[in-house]
Amino acid sequence: MTHLMKALGLLAMIATTASAVDYSTSTDITTEVNTGNGKVMIYTTGASDVVVQVINDGATKAGAITNTTGVSQIGYSTPNGTGTCSLIIDGGSVGTAAQYGQWYVSGGNSDGVLDIRNGGSFYASTLYLGMGQTATPGDAFVSISGGNLTLTNGNLFLGYRYGTVASFTQTGGNVSVGYDTTIGHTSTSSTGTMTISGGTFTSRALLVGSAASVGRLNIIGDAATVTTTERAFAVYGQSQSTLGFTLNGTTGRVSCIDAFEVALLAGAVVDMDLNGFREGAEGETVEWVVDLVRFRNTDPEAEIAIELDNLVFSPEDQAAWTFRVSDDGQTLQAVTMVAVPEPATMALLGFGVVGLVASRRRRNPAA
Repeated sequence: MTHLMKALGLLAMIATTASAVDYSTSTDITTEVNTGNGKVMIYTTGASDVVVQVINDGATKAGAITNTTGVSQIGYSTPNGTGTCSLIIDGGSVGTAAQYGQWYVSGGNSDGVLDIRNGGSFYASTLYLGMGQTATPGDAFVSISGGNLTLTNGNLFLGYRYGTVASFTQTGGNVSVGYDTTIGHTSTSSTGTMTISGGTFTSRALLVGSAASVGRLNIIGDAATVTTTERAFAVYGQSQSTLGFTLNGTTGRVSCIDAFEVALLAGAVVDMDLNGFREGAEGETVEWVVDLVRFRNTDPEAEIAIELDNLVFSPEDQAAWTFRVSDDGQTLQAVTMVAVPEPATMALLGFGVVGLVASRRRRNPAA
């Protein structure tokens, strides 16, 4: 009986450990799947969608995929179906801080989706969105609403190969990129869009677009933290890459990007959206100053210069907005005029417009 139990245990280990784990039909993972230092391949052979969910509910389900040290793919070029392939990490985990590999999202005709929610965790080296290994590549989508996405020793590419389209949306959770994030990869005529409205996003460098690819970074509201740790925050104007800022409709603020260095190249576009803030209001008109990007370099000899001539507002904003640099020369700001009812004028002091009020009083001594 003892030998039989050992044999059954060995068979159970073999059943859940392999060099590659393939999913061509929708599957819920509620226990550990050990790839054996291998990879995960999620694909469809036709038009049907395939959804793989890694679920940990803190009770009866403890889904995890471990030892993913190979190159894993969500939708890949063989057998090249057209349905959407999705990996949903719903409280579960894929990879670990010590064992991780590369991941492709959409490497063939299939759209690829990576969705991290409810405290799920995803570990990889480099994450490629839009590998475009076919003549008609699918689109790539990443969504994180809670949990962690960690790229320990690698990069995040949005739109990696020629003609691909990639979208990354973060409403919560934590994203940490050990190396660089590129929205619209270099020289591949790809398109990448990143939208951040909540959570924490940290990358060594953050590059929006390139000389040949279009990138767009959207900052929605003022609830997120966006930081580059060691290198530049760069926006490439050659391809009309864009920074989009949507104000919090109540506070009139956005999450100011905290950048170690800056490179705003000629032609970079800034697109502002008041999102209803003071629109249609009646009252005294005052300047409203919004901090967009702050540049941080701890080297006291570093020269930080914001070249406003390199920036343009989107056509619909050009009449209402102007650029400004803060007095210390380290913050890019956007300025517009808003109406403020008289009883609320003094409340603006808390929003950093003391100088505006003082200036108004100097112009009208009788006020």
